[in-house]
Amino acid sequence: MDEKFWKIGIDLKEHQETAHPTKVERIAADLLFNALFSITAVVVPILFIYSFLDEPRILVSGLFLGIPYALIPLGVYYLSMYSYSAYSIHIDPANNTIQKKRSFKKKEMINIFPLDEVKFVKVFDPFDDEVANDYIKIIGKNSQGVKWSLDITPFAKELYSQGKPSSDRRRIAAIKTAERYADLLGVEVASWVKLWHPKRELREEFSNDWVNHWTMGDTLKERNQRVISEEKEN
Repeated sequence: MDEKFWKIGIDLKEHQETAHPTKVERIAADLLFNALFSITAVVVPILFIYSFLDEPRILVSGLFLGIPYALIPLGVYYLSMYSYSAYSIHIDPANNTIQKKRSFKKKEMINIFPLDEVKFVKVFDPFDDEVANDYIKIIGKNSQGVKWSLDITPFAKELYSQGKPSSDRRRIAAIKTAERYADLLGVEVASWVKLWHPKRELREEFSNDWVNHWTMGDTLKERNQRVISEEKEN
């Protein structure tokens, strides 16, 4: 997105969306993180002290090592907070901002990104091992050329859950989410998602023309390269 884009007066859409953790995610977080926290914060220190009660030097040395070790249960706590948190995005054209917020009970972690630094929306294959969990991103770059990205992957979950689960449905949900945010932001989508052989019901639900448009081929590869090249030039 270059300066010309903002001068021609395209009407960006204000939008706010929140993704809440599911009941299954909450239960999994309870079982996993509570167990990890108990082991790292209680069980391991008690076993260490009990093992070296008769060896004061080792015990004292262990107390000094306990300072960096304390970061482990602290890290487990923050991971559990991350899993429990509600994740929201607010696109605010009036203030030229995109606000990212994670809310956990009364705690909030907020990040602000300038709306006029947005370049495009990038989407990768959800099953790509190299991408991990954040496979749908808003990509931006500031005036100094420093790039930033904003994860919007959680907002694909609802569309995916509306039909019969399948790998192609997850890929389609990812593309649709990227496409929706690109429309809200007035930018283009760069997609590295390949739809292999979508079933007839998926083609009927999302239209055969749309599926064919987003099927990886020479035309789509050229389009992606153009989007990336234009971003590098600006």
